[in-house]
Amino acid sequence: MPVRKISTSLFLFSAVVIGAVSQDAPPNVVGGQLASLAEQLKQHHIELTEAGLLKALRSPDGQVRYLAALHLAEEGDMEAIPAIEKALTAEKTPETRINIAIALVQLGQEKGLSELAADCKDPGLPGYFRARAMMYMLPRGDKACFRAALDLLRSDPDSRGQVLSLLPQYRNPSKEEANEILEATARCLADESAAVRIQASTTLGTLANPSAMGDLQRAIAAEVDDVVRSQMQRSLQQLQHK
Repeated sequence: MPVRKISTSLFLFSAVVIGAVSQDAPPNVVGGQLASLAEQLKQHHIELTEAGLLKALRSPDGQVRYLAALHLAEEGDMEAIPAIEKALTAEKTPETRINIAIALVQLGQEKGLSELAADCKDPGLPGYFRARAMMYMLPRGDKACFRAALDLLRSDPDSRGQVLSLLPQYRNPSKEEANEILEATARCLADESAAVRIQASTTLGTLANPSAMGDLQRAIAAEVDDVVRSQMQRSLQQLQHK
């Protein structure tokens, strides 16, 4: 499968969300807006030259390392690929490693894809890191990350909402996989977390599979939270209009 490039906005989204979740690197805001990669690097006093960015790949600050990799990719600097690959190989911090891998994907490098695929399957990583790797791999129809996503739904309550939001992006599922997605999502309609129940119903609406109507009707009848029930009803209406 050829390597597809991803947008700079996804770069920044990935970097900010991973940092925010890990609480190691809160998102930077300038003038009420999310700071660009260049602005964030300037805040760390990094020169935005190729030499300055290559040096930043070896910074003791993990956020600086991944921001430098992402900015080099944003600039399409193909000559920086060996240095970014070396930085990825040496990287030990999960959130930094994932963002450096995304930079390599943007530059069309299979090594980035291989890293993300490994991260999504790694049971030793926190679920939110695995889910962020899935954010790019699932739309590619990656089977390994699909199985990992179903595993996270079963085993990791904290990442359940993230994974549910990603499942509709899984490309070209087989009939069996579509049924697995439907069943796994429907089970989450009874999750103890109201946020997960809302996301499960939203996902069922997005999947647009009329087979989910019975699950939603039963969930609506059992739901005690008015906000959650309202979302379930909207999702049911979506399916009824299909």
